Amino acid sequence: MIPVYRILHDWPAVAAIVNTRIFRDYVVWAMLADVPDNHLSGPPPSDRYSVSVDTFSTTEARSDALVKACRDAIEADGHAQVQTIQSLGRETDTTLWRYNISADIFRNR
Repeated sequence: MIPVYRILHDWPAVAAIVNTRIFRDYVVWAMLADVPDNHLSGPPPSDRYSVSVDTFSTTEARSDALVKACRDAIEADGHAQVQTIQSLGRETDTTLWRYNISADIFRNR
């Protein structure tokens, strides 16, 4: 299992924005797929994890900063590729600004 929480939590720019607050700026993530590299001559040497990271912030400026910090954290972890970053605008129920990041993270076994 890949340590998405650790990757994001340990990145100083992400921690500086979300800190320990729960109902202000925050990040949630979900594992979408775990796909092994296929090889004919033995077990797969690595796996590709597809993850979705959603950021929520109270202001548009904080939202921009948080999504950039999360992107930088994912990319700095090493074998990762951010596929898309999508602005989902402001939610009507929570009035929080939301972004979604889709990324693939590769790990050797």
